[in-house]
Amino acid sequence: MFNFLSSIMILEILALSGFINLLFYFISNLLILKYDIESKFNSPIIKRIIKFYVKSSIYFIIFEIIMTLLCILTILFIVSVVISSLI
Repeated sequence: MFNFLSSIMILEILALSGFINLLFYFISNLLILKYDIESKFNSPIIKRIIKFYVKSSIYFIIFEIIMTLLCILTILFIVSVVISSLI
């Protein structure tokens, strides 16, 4: 029983961290676009870093969405199997 509960808890923590990461990715991209941070810095290195972050964060967002949905669907599947076995 402890192994089952700990596996559900780990999946819930993964889903929660994925949701929080998605929230921060969206907020950071929104702030970068809203305040136009790229044009406020004169350094070309910082401009490249900001462009790289915006482009790469799209891939991270897609990965986090897939991981979060996979964790949530796994939790729902496991819980539904346990509930159906009890009935």
